[in-house]
Amino acid sequence: MTQDAEDKLQDSLKLIRKSFTNLLDKRLGDLVILRKQIDLENECTKPFKQIQFIAHQIAGTASTLGFIDIGLVASHAENAITQHLTNSEPQPNYAETIQTIDMFLEKMVEINLHFSHETTISNSGSPNL
Repeated sequence: MTQDAEDKLQDSLKLIRKSFTNLLDKRLGDLVILRKQIDLENECTKPFKQIQFIAHQIAGTASTLGFIDIGLVASHAENAITQHLTNSEPQPNYAETIQTIDMFLEKMVEINLHFSHETTISNSGSPNL
């Protein structure tokens, strides 16, 4: 591959990664609302299923784009919720499932802060992280 083609590929990947981080930002808002619903509705399955679906989407895309940590945490959250909802063995208790979801949210916040900081630095004319 020529250097020009490599540069174009890297530029394209940057755009895709940026689009993904924008999606993560939106999904974070959705996840916070769903997490609050779990607390308010006490074991209602609908918010669990919605979080599971979001985690599945993020897990599948994150690792492909090089976001290994969030991909692993999302996959772990998806699996914990699946086990919780299907009563499969080993079934995590309610508190363990909530803890796994909260770890997923924390990782989402961490990535969001990192990329919002990176964008701020980029827009100020300083080099990207």
